[in-house]
Amino acid sequence: MSYQTFRNTICWSIVVILLAYSSSIQSQDNNWRYAYFFSGIGKFVKVEVATNRVVARGSLLEIEGARHLFPEFEPNISVWGYDRHTGWVYVTAPIEDLASKKSDPVLRYRVVVLTLPEFQLVGHAELAEPVYQGPNLLLTPDGKRLLVSYEVVSDDDAYWVFVREIYDTRGLRRIELKRARVAREPYDPEAVARARFTRKARFAADGETIIDGRYEIVGDRVFPHRPAPWPEEVSKYRQAHPDFFVVRLDKGGRRLLLWELKQNQKVKGRYYQRYATGRFALYEALATPRLREYRLAELEGGFPRVVAVTPGGDKVYFAVGKEKLYVIEVTKGMKVNQIDLGGLSALHVTCVFADR
Repeated sequence: MSYQTFRNTICWSIVVILLAYSSSIQSQDNNWRYAYFFSGIGKFVKVEVATNRVVARGSLLEIEGARHLFPEFEPNISVWGYDRHTGWVYVTAPIEDLASKKSDPVLRYRVVVLTLPEFQLVGHAELAEPVYQGPNLLLTPDGKRLLVSYEVVSDDDAYWVFVREIYDTRGLRRIELKRARVAREPYDPEAVARARFTRKARFAADGETIIDGRYEIVGDRVFPHRPAPWPEEVSKYRQAHPDFFVVRLDKGGRRLLLWELKQNQKVKGRYYQRYATGRFALYEALATPRLREYRLAELEGGFPRVVAVTPGGDKVYFAVGKEKLYVIEVTKGMKVNQIDLGGLSALHVTCVFADR
């Protein structure tokens, strides 16, 4: 075999491996068949991702064997994540209102674990201390550990007090509890990031690093988070249109959605702190042209919010107003369809993707 033939064989082998890997990743992304949309009072709709069809409705408050774990007063239920290793979904719910007459109530919370799609009770655990702000949950990629972060009432106004708990997900056994006091002045954002994580926190690909806003946290070490720069076309577009915000649709930055959001707008006699104009731009690295503009009239309105992006990045769920939830079919010409929430409030709805 000549050197040229050998080199071509190696090159084609690498291409085949990369294509197979890409296909495998795409297949994994497409395995998330359902989107569950939950309201703060525990009601939900189950949507088939491929068809946008609502296939089930229900309420966590009606689960046999678990109703006693949710509050009788106006609930404040949050659904945090789904573990495809076990088919479990993680929920937080207040146990009681300890200071209902105060403007900032302090609540005791518990974590409740349920199966999907049966919603059978797996287990529950009460958090160690009453919660002042939070709680926020983060599941390790392997599904073996559950991290819980929240703020508690401080006995000294000069300090914040944050609590972090770690649970073994098998049996929800608490294996670690840390309290951290952080001085309010001078404000040290790295110390705050070290002590607690926010709702936006996620694990990096290494399964060890937590990415939370501007910081990366590895154990007790905090580093600046430096995301990959936007493509040149996107950077120039944002310079010319500063009211456009970017939504990543894939991990590599090859597909990005830009949407225009105006602040403090008065429209038809009504004042909005945030108002979506319905103007969008889609960047795709392999398209011609790479950046295309769209006008989506359905998505104009107040109280706008990107609720979720499918793991494959082909759909974006977008809430407008207090009742309407839409899905943008990114790979189908930015077609817009409405999801029937059946009376659920779109203001605070959260989404969990699942394979069942």
